[in-house]
Amino acid sequence: MLAIAGKDGRVHGIDRTTQTPIFNTPGTRVENEIVPLDSKTWRYVCPGVQGGAMFNGAAYSPIEGMLYVGMSDHCAWYAKGAPYKDWSAAARYGAPKGWITALDGETGAVRWQYHADAQVLAGLVPTKSGLLFAGDTHGNLLVFRAKDGSLLHRIDAGGALNNGLISYSAGGAQYIAAAVGGATENPSTVAGPLRVVVYGLHGSEKPTVVTLDRLHPFGGAGVSAAEVAFNQNCQQCHAHAGSGGSAPPLARQSQLADPELLKQFLATVPPPMPRLYPGVLDDTDVQMIADYLRTDVFKCGPGEIQSCEAPVRPTSGGTKEWQDVYSVLTSPRCINCHSVASKLPRFYSLFDQDYPRQGDDRHPHYYSVFRGDTIDFTTEEKTGIVHPGIGVPVERCASCHGASNDPKTGIPGTADPANPEAAFWFMAPASMAWESKPGTAMSGAELCAMIKDKTRNGNRELSDTLHHLTNEHLVLWAWNPGTRPNGEQRTTPPIDHETFVKEFAQWMNNGAPCPND
Repeated sequence: MLAIAGKDGRVHGIDRTTQTPIFNTPGTRVENEIVPLDSKTWRYVCPGVQGGAMFNGAAYSPIEGMLYVGMSDHCAWYAKGAPYKDWSAAARYGAPKGWITALDGETGAVRWQYHADAQVLAGLVPTKSGLLFAGDTHGNLLVFRAKDGSLLHRIDAGGALNNGLISYSAGGAQYIAAAVGGATENPSTVAGPLRVVVYGLHGSEKPTVVTLDRLHPFGGAGVSAAEVAFNQNCQQCHAHAGSGGSAPPLARQSQLADPELLKQFLATVPPPMPRLYPGVLDDTDVQMIADYLRTDVFKCGPGEIQSCEAPVRPTSGGTKEWQDVYSVLTSPRCINCHSVASKLPRFYSLFDQDYPRQGDDRHPHYYSVFRGDTIDFTTEEKTGIVHPGIGVPVERCASCHGASNDPKTGIPGTADPANPEAAFWFMAPASMAWESKPGTAMSGAELCAMIKDKTRNGNRELSDTLHHLTNEHLVLWAWNPGTRPNGEQRTTPPIDHETFVKEFAQWMNNGAPCPND
C-alpha cells in the first residue's frame, strides 16, 4: 500500500501494484471543500491553507496493522478572486487545533482519534513496544497506547513541537529525540528557543545541557543582515517585505519600527502568532528586524507616507470643564474607534484603508481590519440614522468581538441592549471622526465645533449627546475595557465616568464655549 496524508485533510490509501484507490479517509475537519466559490460570498472552508497534513507524512505500525497521521484543524475564509483569511477566526477562538488519527492499514477505517490542544505538525513514531509518540505546537510531547489511543503521558517540552521526532537506541537504552522550539503559526505563548531535547526511560532528573553559541544573521550578495533576520523569522507568514500571506500585511503597523514597541508586541502577540521574544529572538535580532521594517517596509522619514512617530498626547485650551471632556474624548479608549480615513495604499481592493486603532500607542488595528461596510443604525436618542462601520464581509467586527470582554483572548466586547447575547461593536461613522489626520486628534476648537454640528454628530442636540455619553454601551465600555491578550489591564480614560458626565453637563450649562485652540 501507498499512504498519502494530504493538504486536503484526507488520508489516501492506494494499492501499489494496481494503482487503485482503496480508501480516502478524513484526518481532520473537512467542510465545503468541493463547494464552488463565487466572488460575492465568503465561504468557510476546512481545511484552509494552513490546515491538513503540513510537513510530515503518515507512520505505520506493522505490529498493530495501523496507520497514524497528524493534521492541523485550521479553516479559512475564501472568495473567488480575493485573498484567503484565517487569522480573524484564530484570534477569537484562541488558536487552531489538531488531530491524531489511527486508521486500519487495509481498509482506512478510523480506529481511534485524539483532538490535540494545538496543531499536530511533528512526525509520529510508533514503537515495537506498542507506544505511539506524537507532539503538538503547544509543546506537548504525547505518549499513547498505539492500539487504542489511550493517552499514557503528556510531557511539557518547553517549546513548540514543529518538526522532527524520532526514536533511537544507544548503549542498550532507547531514547526519544524531539526538535523543539521555533516559529510556526502557533497559539500565543508558544514558540521557544530552538533545541533538541532527548528523553530516556532511565536516567538522572538533571539532564546534561549542551549549548552552542548563538549565531546572528549576516548579510551578503546585496542582502543586509537586517533583511536576513526578517526573512528568517517573519517572511514565512507575512510574505516578502511584509506584503501579507498566511498572516496580515505589516505595512500599516509602522509603530513596530521602534525596537522597544516591537519587543513589547512580540512578547504579547495575540494568537495565532507565536511569541518569538524572548526565546527565538534576542535583543540584537529584534533591533535588526526593526531596522529592516523602518527602512524597507515602512519607509519612514520626511516626505514618506508614514512618519513612524508615536502620536502626541493631545491637549486643548478652553475652560476646565471642556479640557476634562477633551481629555476623555481623545483618550485611546474613545478616539481609537473615531479615527479618520487613512491615505495609505490599499491592501484590500474592495475598500479604502479606513480602520480603527488599538492600544495606548494608537497603532492601526491588527489583522488588516477595515471600516468596510456600513449599516443604517437609529441612534439610541432617536435623533436620526447614522452609519457605523461593521467591517469587511470576512472580518466583521462581531467576527472577533463578542457580547462581553473575553479574558482568555483579551478581545473586548459589549452586549447589544436589545439582545444581551449578541455583540454590540462597531466603528464610529466616518462623519464622526475625531482626528484631523490619521493618528492625530483634532484640536480642541475643531472637536468642540464638530460635537455641536448636527450635520456631523447624528443630528443630536447637546442634551442628546449628554444622554449618549451617559448611557450608550460602547461609551460605558471605555471604563470597563478588560484585559489585553497578555493579561494586562487596559488603561481607562483620565477621569472616571461620573465625573466626565458632570463636567460635560456643566460645560453645556455654561453655554458650551469652544476654545480657540
